[in-house]
Amino acid sequence: MIFREANLSDISEITKIYVDSWKITYSGILPEDYLDNISFKEKREYLLTNFQRPKNKFFVSINDNEEVSGFVAFGEESTGKTKYTGELFFVYLLNEYKGQGIGKLLFKKAIDELEKSNITSMLIWALEKNPVCKFYEYLGGKKTFERYSVYNGERFKDVAYTWDDITTIKNT
Repeated sequence: MIFREANLSDISEITKIYVDSWKITYSGILPEDYLDNISFKEKREYLLTNFQRPKNKFFVSINDNEEVSGFVAFGEESTGKTKYTGELFFVYLLNEYKGQGIGKLLFKKAIDELEKSNITSMLIWALEKNPVCKFYEYLGGKKTFERYSVYNGERFKDVAYTWDDITTIKNT
């Protein structure tokens, strides 16, 4: 597995991973009609906007067939309303690559890059019922904030996992 900074030509593969991950991860959590109607085109534009923000970075994992198998996106905390200076926006893998340690390596790659920018604390938002929350807790994340998102008129709780010192993640 190779890890490298993403480039513009990776956006379609990144979008496919994002959309497929949502449909698999949130099946039985979010309304099925919402998941069935996720627009590749809209999500591609959304990810492209995030990709083009000057202080955001995307890294990808590349499999043996030279295809993108996962990605991580991170940068400065997006609201400016917390004490945390960094934010991990996305970590997604193709389903067949989950459970192999690739997500953890992508996560740690983001930490290394955030440190290079003198960012020492961070948060990540997740739907409370997302199974990946256990992974964030394993890495030392603490539930600190809550907010709600609405999908097809239904409210769902999001939780923010935070790290006061991102260097502690390297020891997990």
